[in-house]
Amino acid sequence: MGIEGREANLTKARLAQDALGIEKAQFFCDDVRNLSVEKYGEFDVVLCLGIYYHLDAPDVFRFMEQIGSVCRRLAIVDTHVSFTADLYHTYGDLQLWGRNYKEFDPETAPDDRLKILWASLDNPNSFWLTRPSLFNLIQHAGFSSIYECHSPFVAKFEEMRRAKINDRATFVALKNQPVRLRSSDLSHDQPLPTWPE
Repeated sequence: MGIEGREANLTKARLAQDALGIEKAQFFCDDVRNLSVEKYGEFDVVLCLGIYYHLDAPDVFRFMEQIGSVCRRLAIVDTHVSFTADLYHTYGDLQLWGRNYKEFDPETAPDDRLKILWASLDNPNSFWLTRPSLFNLIQHAGFSSIYECHSPFVAKFEEMRRAKINDRATFVALKNQPVRLRSSDLSHDQPLPTWPE
């Protein structure tokens, strides 16, 4: 099942579905902020690819909780992260740091916003979390183990890698008990950490 906010992108997804002969996929034109168990059900795997960094506070925080509520086992989140802790928002008992990122000019007409395929649907700014704040939020959403993928690297960002800019990352989050590291028992039975900035 896929959720996409722009009909133009849904058309591409359905074209790929038909070309590949995939019968069991369903696509919905909806805002990901409407994700819920009641509306869409539960899933073993949730993919959050290229959307998370387009959300502003507090939606970016609520959406991670929504991912946690519909996910039974594993979530993969591909997102940008902030290298700087410019400002923070309080969400429950969390203090979540990051920076604002401009999505589009606030004066842009709604119809024109939908044509900007690499921007948010309606919020002119998004909030990019720092890695520690993202880790704390993922844990808060019910995930117990978090992994970061460093290879393969996103090819179109190769020039950023050469410049040693790596603000895009893919995280794999697992639910249930923390993974027990076989190489070291030092982490066994330890409470989940609070990651400092």
